[in-house]
Amino acid sequence: MNKNFTQHELDSAIQMIQHLGKNMKKKLFQLFNTTWTTGNIPQIWKEAIMILIYKQGKDKKKPECYRSVSLLSCLGKTMERMVNTRMTWYLEKNYILVEEQTGFRRGRCTEDQITLIAQDIEDGFQEKTHTVVVWIDMAKAFDRIHGEMICYSNLRTVE
Repeated sequence: MNKNFTQHELDSAIQMIQHLGKNMKKKLFQLFNTTWTTGNIPQIWKEAIMILIYKQGKDKKKPECYRSVSLLSCLGKTMERMVNTRMTWYLEKNYILVEEQTGFRRGRCTEDQITLIAQDIEDGFQEKTHTVVVWIDMAKAFDRIHGEMICYSNLRTVE
């Protein structure tokens, strides 16, 4: 992947994919299907350009005042969407996911889980049984991972 990119170049690549003619779309679909069936993913689709984006108004000397963004291949991202669509369809069609799984599922949301918890608590009160809820704060659970990853990545800072 070209390390000297511009936003215009990235936007242009996305637009080119979106406006492919019928024959090229067919060829691209064949490429995706071959990749899907063989499992041979082009190396460039696995690579990312990591950039840091400065959070305005923060201390530029502190690493936590930046957020990292991975720029990925447009073709790789398109293939990723296709795989996601196929897997989601398969999992939903075959009832593989449990009903309680609401994250990353179309038509379901966090509020569904809150409603279920509230109902479980209410049921506990009505039945005079103990109900235990455990909350885990994951907000800072992965802070160290980004730092280690950034040390070994090719970075470009954007302000």
